[in-house]
Amino acid sequence: MWQRSGFYRGQLVMYCHILNAHAQQRSDMKHIEKTLAKAEEVSLLVTEQVICDMYEQARSHWVDSLVASELTPSSA
Repeated sequence: MWQRSGFYRGQLVMYCHILNAHAQQRSDMKHIEKTLAKAEEVSLLVTEQVICDMYEQARSHWVDSLVASELTPSSA
């Protein structure tokens, strides 16, 4: 199961796309292995960075909405 593989779910999705693309191109196995090795290295960095960016963006939106709600006069 993918949960025990040590991979993030996003990495596995990316791997599936890579494998499907290479299967359609009928690439040789050595080329596929090289591509997957590069993809694993990049996906670890990207996954961590994407998570950090998403957190910062969500926090920023939340803070902006709090500030906006404090500046908006309540309609009572």
